[in-house]
Amino acid sequence: GVPVYRREIGGGAVYLDEGQTFWHTIFHESRVPSTLSEVYTKFLAGPVLALNRMGIPAVHRPVNDIQVEGRKVGGTGAATVGESMIVAGSLMFDFNYELMVRVLRVPSEKFRDKMYSTMKEYLTTINRELGDNAPTRERGVALLIEAFSETLADELVADEPTREEL
Repeated sequence: GVPVYRREIGGGAVYLDEGQTFWHTIFHESRVPSTLSEVYTKFLAGPVLALNRMGIPAVHRPVNDIQVEGRKVGGTGAATVGESMIVAGSLMFDFNYELMVRVLRVPSEKFRDKMYSTMKEYLTTINRELGDNAPTRERGVALLIEAFSETLADELVADEPTREEL
């Protein structure tokens, strides 16, 4: 009962529900750094800043992880699609560890149990880190937008793609 999609940006399995907010930055390839390492450094600065402002001491751990005290606090991915560079990631307010391991195809129940315990230990969330002090999703998204505006040194405006862009 869980829909499955293949992303053009690749990466491993991702589980998305109401507990996460996914973000995407899309720029013409001429406007991004030339190496993937530099792309991640530039585009993960915003989410790291937003998490720090929430009270989570997050850091960018190259090449594409955002971590807090050695635990992953959000997934990211990037790819060139046509003439565009897409960098995507998530604000993980909450995460359904049980459902994630249940829907993955794994070799055995023992492997599934190990995957669950490893994921629970290594993957954290905003709510897990901050408890009652966690911001609402709306506040978290607002902090992310503000942080992207600052780190990308440009005002962000809500808009729709043009016909050419589509």
